[in-house]
Amino acid sequence: MAQATNINASPVSLSPDGRILRLAMDDAPPQPFLFASNGAVARYGVAILCVGASLAVRKLLYPLLGPQDTYLTAFTAIVFASWYCGFGPAVLSVVLAAIGSVYFFVPPLHSFTILGHQDAWALVGFLFFSSLIVLMGEANRRSIARWEADPTLNQGVPPRVKQSILRKGRPPHETPRDS
Repeated sequence: MAQATNINASPVSLSPDGRILRLAMDDAPPQPFLFASNGAVARYGVAILCVGASLAVRKLLYPLLGPQDTYLTAFTAIVFASWYCGFGPAVLSVVLAAIGSVYFFVPPLHSFTILGHQDAWALVGFLFFSSLIVLMGEANRRSIARWEADPTLNQGVPPRVKQSILRKGRPPHETPRDS
């Protein structure tokens, strides 16, 4: 079994016939978590898929939950879209989740009519708390970007610690800048 002579130059171990035996993941550049995840269209598409999946799961839970906890699964889509997709797609996911949840799960079903004051307040609460989730996600993104951009904030921090700090709270497809 032949290995590359300088592991820092080549993170790949090769067999004598040229097949890849091992790829050192520490030195390999991070790959996108989902397809084309750096593009705006892909991020909006992922947000829409998350909302669709959350509504499908809620539909499966409807026999157990009934009309209660209407927005239970929608919060998961909002958190994921806020963390992974960014501000715009997260706002879109809030709007789509609210519309879809009201249409499919608030009585009268398959209508945008909200008859009860409890259902109206549930929608207001969902919009309020979803907005907080989206704003916290955006604040986290901006905080990380500020920390990356200002060398005085990260002076004296060992490179491994910087990488660890920058990876926490960041989607896998966003790679921190080396400084």
